[in-house]
Amino acid sequence: MSRLLFIIGSIGLIACLYWWATYYNTFLDVMGLKNTTKEWTEAIQIYGQCLFWDTERCLSARQEPKLADYTAYRPHFIWLAFGVLLAAAVIRIQEGWRAAERRPPQP
Repeated sequence: MSRLLFIIGSIGLIACLYWWATYYNTFLDVMGLKNTTKEWTEAIQIYGQCLFWDTERCLSARQEPKLADYTAYRPHFIWLAFGVLLAAAVIRIQEGWRAAERRPPQP
């Protein structure tokens, strides 16, 4: 069970990273903030926090009319993926404790 949760959580985490990168890179392109490497670096640092939580800038980026055809990134999905990974870790620890209880004591 823990292995399946680790796989699901990992896939969720990778999907969230891809979703965030795709959406915000498209946003930066639409806003003209990818003209130079310096502009892109500064902008991606600003919108990097959108990976984990919503700020005013993140919310305004989601309202951009030019991106109406795109599904805006939502940070609660990354927290869900972290929760699944945490649950997997807890289950793995419990499995280890149960396995240790079943072993006979060593002389």
